[in-house]
Amino acid sequence: MSSIYTSILSAKNGSLIPLFDDGKSMESKYNPQNEAERNAENTEASSFFLILGIGSGFFIEELSKKYPNALILAVEKSDEDLLFLNQLESFRKIATNKNIIVTSLEHLQSLLLQNYLPSFYGNLKIIEQRAWIQKNMEIKAYIDKIIKDSLQQISRDFSVQAHFGKIWHNNIINNIKLYSQINYKDYTLDFESNKTAAVIAAGSSLDQNIKKLKEDRDKYIIFSTDTAYSSLLKNGIIPEVVVSIDGQNISHSHFIHNKLFFEKTLFVCDLCADFSACNNIIKNKGKILFSISGHPLSELFYKSNEQAFIKLNSGAGTVTLAALDFAIKTGFTKIEVFAADFAYLNGKSYTKGTYLDSIYQQMADKLISTEKQFDKLLFRTELNLNTEGNKTTSTLEAYRQSMQDFLKQNEINFTYRDYIYYLEKNVKKAPENKIQIKTQSNKKLFDDFNNLINKNPYKKREINSINDLNILEIALLPLISWLRFYDNKESDFSSLLEKAYTFLKRNQVL
Repeated sequence: MSSIYTSILSAKNGSLIPLFDDGKSMESKYNPQNEAERNAENTEASSFFLILGIGSGFFIEELSKKYPNALILAVEKSDEDLLFLNQLESFRKIATNKNIIVTSLEHLQSLLLQNYLPSFYGNLKIIEQRAWIQKNMEIKAYIDKIIKDSLQQISRDFSVQAHFGKIWHNNIINNIKLYSQINYKDYTLDFESNKTAAVIAAGSSLDQNIKKLKEDRDKYIIFSTDTAYSSLLKNGIIPEVVVSIDGQNISHSHFIHNKLFFEKTLFVCDLCADFSACNNIIKNKGKILFSISGHPLSELFYKSNEQAFIKLNSGAGTVTLAALDFAIKTGFTKIEVFAADFAYLNGKSYTKGTYLDSIYQQMADKLISTEKQFDKLLFRTELNLNTEGNKTTSTLEAYRQSMQDFLKQNEINFTYRDYIYYLEKNVKKAPENKIQIKTQSNKKLFDDFNNLINKNPYKKREINSINDLNILEIALLPLISWLRFYDNKESDFSSLLEKAYTFLKRNQVL
């Protein structure tokens, strides 16, 4: 690809500016610096600017002077354009500024996803250099799509963090307190290596395959998701393992009526999982192994005591993948995944016997039937058709894709028939099917938490970039997302960080 720039012109005031291949310029041919100053002066404040069109870089330099703490992502059409512009001293000057990132369209999406954190920067401001846009009008729709797709993904991530940030934070701290007080001894979870791991999701196809599970029960070691747990128990199946990652309080409903069976199952709960559910399990003689799956605050606890936790992959946030990963980490090479439908088969959301059945039946009356409540759940978000012709959503498709990506990355072959994934991992020597759980070392976990706060106290200071944050402050970013969304969208980051530390201090004493 050739550059859209072909020559350099000396403006009337002596400044050098690039010309497009048609001889036009995106900047003033008389005094580009004055023009840049005026444009920067009229630009509203933001902490993150996306600028389409770089040219000489005079405007970007002036904008950076006016907002010295803002991060600026400046884009040209191609790497050839950047190479051409590098002849200009004014371009080289902005390219070496640590708060300015220059890039081509090829790398725009990855750099946006990597650098734009709404919890830190707040709103993003897009500035289109008019002459540059007119020159590149044939790819304007393509540019808009890159930006739209990137911001949609960032927005989804931020929305999740804004909704769950406080919930996750409270669950992590309370679960660490709970884990520090557990008094059962270290133990080894040892599975029979000749059996097959059955990972049980809660899709409606489980209704069709529950008979197979019951008839072949001795063949399987069962790893159930929390949503499917009640359904299995109602069919006389007690799983060896139940995995839970959901931080919402409704997760408590998966376990509240099943206390008699807790002693026979290992519960693998993410540190972000609902504390009331975890506390209920411990109070009723259940055993918990806490896991982590990416929350930065959880990662801090994991780094200080890896033996007390297991690290699981939950992909786009699906408990099915977390249960599958745990089955793999225990050493199983033959695995069958039931009811991972990632769609609404025959218009049904879940298998029979889940907590929603009980809740909706209790709420049902002559005006709002159980079926109508399930229909409301079904149509709460926009529905699409997947490749099999079943109704699904973008979230469910993301779950499906993250599981299939996981299988590919781990070189796991699979076939799919009769709503069951049959997995087989090629290994030269299968590992032992054992998980050793170290509970004796958990007593120091909360001490480590207190020490972490004391070693990284809040300091009111100027914060210009993510690189200015310490490890604890980075771990607070999901909580800060919640604070920014629900407390004060216009607050500067330092104020939000101070409030986040206030949350920490409230939980410091065990």
